[in-house]
Amino acid sequence: MATQHELIVSQTVDFGQAVAISGNYAIVGARQPNPNSLTAPGEAHIFVKAGTAWSEQSELLPISPADTSDDFGTAVAIDGEYAIVGSPWHGPNHEGRAYIYHRQRTAWAQQSILAPGDPAEFGGFGSSVSISADFAIVGSESGAYVFQRTGSTWTQQVKLTGAFRRVSLSGQTAVVNGQESAIVFQRNGSTWQQQAVLTGSDALPSSFFGQSLSISGDHIIVGAIHAQKVGSDYLGAAYVFRRTGSAWTQEAKLEATSQLPPNQFATSVAISGDFAVVGDPSDDDAAPGAGAAYVFRRKGGGWPLVEKITASDAATFDWFGKAVAIDGDASSAQAIVGAAGKNAGVAYVLSNFPASFDVVIDPSKYAIYARILFGLTHGDGGVIWLPGTGPVPVDPEPFKTFSAMSPRKRDAMVGLAISELSNLVYDGASREEIRRAGLRLLKRSADQIHIPQETRGQR
Repeated sequence: MATQHELIVSQTVDFGQAVAISGNYAIVGARQPNPNSLTAPGEAHIFVKAGTAWSEQSELLPISPADTSDDFGTAVAIDGEYAIVGSPWHGPNHEGRAYIYHRQRTAWAQQSILAPGDPAEFGGFGSSVSISADFAIVGSESGAYVFQRTGSTWTQQVKLTGAFRRVSLSGQTAVVNGQESAIVFQRNGSTWQQQAVLTGSDALPSSFFGQSLSISGDHIIVGAIHAQKVGSDYLGAAYVFRRTGSAWTQEAKLEATSQLPPNQFATSVAISGDFAVVGDPSDDDAAPGAGAAYVFRRKGGGWPLVEKITASDAATFDWFGKAVAIDGDASSAQAIVGAAGKNAGVAYVLSNFPASFDVVIDPSKYAIYARILFGLTHGDGGVIWLPGTGPVPVDPEPFKTFSAMSPRKRDAMVGLAISELSNLVYDGASREEIRRAGLRLLKRSADQIHIPQETRGQR
């Protein structure tokens, strides 16, 4: 299971509603930090990792003429020694601003205040922010603004016109939300050209596709909290796209392990290298509304689930997973998950993810495996841990007589059961691998105990 480390700031509320992570640094936003004042300026807090411990390094506050009730901390991002904080209600007409901070040794200083070249009343500038090397992008109601750094000066390079309130940037590529789509732009010199318009293969017309999104290199993940409708309720999904040359194609559709409606799966999404994390603040496995985060890892052309994570101290309406971010790859991957509903707000740094949920398919071990799964020794039932699904309880009632069976007959029945249980596996490749292994075990043993041919043919 992943390691969890809690980040907490005293005397603050709404902490964890925005999070970001880059290497040994993390940033957490709190747009309304004072529970006794609705006009208190927001905050953002920088944390640094030393060894395995995380501690607060700096508190970021806006330095500007209007610094109250501006929702400073609504959006945050960090890349190396630069951080950016959105303040979408800043200004007398709530035009919005974004603040750039630069780290020198252990000190973070405000370097620049970003403003749109065409400010608009209630423009929402700063509702979403992203930063990558010498470029930053800021979302608003009327467009996404790209800024470039030269030395210590940040200047607006271009405005991508549209209601782009969600933005993400990686190198020379940006992705923004369109109308039930995600639009990809590629930088070419001083211009940004549209490269692709992404849509979910089976998302509903009003799925909120693009209300959460993230890019890392040649991969983009896009959330759609109303991807499917079940009765009057909805289920969310996240879609992963991969770029080959200049073409983007859908590589995977990620869903919650529990498909009980409603859920808010894909309220937040993030991707880095071969890892993706998806938040579902409505998940009630640990407690009603406690929330969960799902970590996926790319394997071949698929994205099987590595681990479904709930907070170690989960409680009702924590909203764990409302904000997520991830950085690194392979053994260095670290995610950060916000739980703004927990007390005054908490953020959790997650690391040391398991390699996968995959089981080793070895029919010779299934007799022992069966004893564990079905509780054959005591007849008390058991749990099977399925790739991409997690723990699934198994009713032992049909298997209580297994202890009296010959090992070969028991293997055949276990093969049949595992073939059936493979239907519960989330990832298609793993599901087929398990089904075939169960089928092999069944056929190998069935030849000796005369299970009807038609039964074998159906499997």
